[in-house]
Amino acid sequence: MSPSTVVDHEFTLSLPKTELHAHLTGSISRETLHQIWLSQLPASLPSSSSSSSSSSSSSSPLPSPQAPSPPPSPPPSHQQHPPGLPDPYISLPDPGCISSINLSTFFPLFDKYIYTLVSSPSPVQTATRAVLQDFCDDGVRLLELRTTPRESSQMTKREYVEAVSEVIGDWNLDPKNGTAMQVYLLLSVDRKVSPSEAEQVVALAREFQYHPHKPHRAEPETQTTAERQGKDKVPSNWVVGLDLCGNPLKGTSTLPEFTPSFALARRSGLGITIHFAEVPESGTPSELSTLLSWQPQRLGHAVHVPEKVKQIIKQRGLCLELCLSCNVIAKLTEGGFGGHHFGEWWHECESERRAGENNNLKIALGTDDVGVFGSPLSRDYLLAAEHFGLGKRDLVGLCRSAASAAFAGRERMGELIDEFENFVELQAPATKQAVA
Repeated sequence: MSPSTVVDHEFTLSLPKTELHAHLTGSISRETLHQIWLSQLPASLPSSSSSSSSSSSSSSPLPSPQAPSPPPSPPPSHQQHPPGLPDPYISLPDPGCISSINLSTFFPLFDKYIYTLVSSPSPVQTATRAVLQDFCDDGVRLLELRTTPRESSQMTKREYVEAVSEVIGDWNLDPKNGTAMQVYLLLSVDRKVSPSEAEQVVALAREFQYHPHKPHRAEPETQTTAERQGKDKVPSNWVVGLDLCGNPLKGTSTLPEFTPSFALARRSGLGITIHFAEVPESGTPSELSTLLSWQPQRLGHAVHVPEKVKQIIKQRGLCLELCLSCNVIAKLTEGGFGGHHFGEWWHECESERRAGENNNLKIALGTDDVGVFGSPLSRDYLLAAEHFGLGKRDLVGLCRSAASAAFAGRERMGELIDEFENFVELQAPATKQAVA
């Protein structure tokens, strides 16, 4: 293989990537959480040398999950956040540490720690800014960030969504950032909540919904004239879709009660993406039938999918949001990276292409929770190349597949990928026989 055809991290970093499956809170790095933690320390406590530690940028050399880089030294153990939270470097596992993360330990990271630390508009916005920068530094050019509206004693669900949306608006309207990466928002319904709470999420999604030809959303009727005039409004209508997420071991019996909410979202023009068959318990025929009745365009994870449902996925030409590192590290799949079902679906897509079929089946690699699993999107593209024999043009085709399944921004991404593919062609004209 000539140097021009070798896939390395430099190449996967430079790919114009689309990230469709990324949870906001799970994408916050430990460094960012540490900085938020420091900002909330009582003023009487001294700062630590760890506050000056260097940020673990996604564009830096990537450590293996099996051998993560040691974190900066944490501050003394007596330094605690007012609610009693220790430093994130102590409380949260090393990103990518395969021995400490599984389904039973994953969700408590959020319920017992991260949601408590990031519980008011200011840290929410600090975290969101850092997450956007990390994805941009990793070569992501179109990002759909998903998040579940949360409330606390310091903010309502609406204030949470507004805080995130304002940061996205600031980013998209900044000439430098908005040109480098476009960002949109998905609101998530946690599968364990009540039907009325699901309705609230849909109402927020519709209020903050993105309309290409309508840059500003209407202000709520409850807002006073003084409130409207007292604050320069950043366009905050960036929501393009609705997601179903949460612990796949919970909420199965109530899922049919969410059907009206997802139907309303679909009628309103919102895209639908579903966490689908993550574990055997959430891969039953009855549950999958309910979820498919919502007419989703995209399915997340899709680990335990019966053969009959695989045929439906192919017939509908759905997009599969596949998360290599997440699934392997969290032990949702068996056989390591080489045994991941990405290989099966990639082979299916290639078979369709060679047969001249056009069922529009799509694959989109996603990180899920890069702050926890420690593998940015550029690394998962590299893993796909290493374990499934994908070449450069295959990876460009994979980028194109993901971009074509986005709920917004597809035309711009198509142009960026065309430009990049032309560049690859010029650099390696001898590889034209490999079609992505």
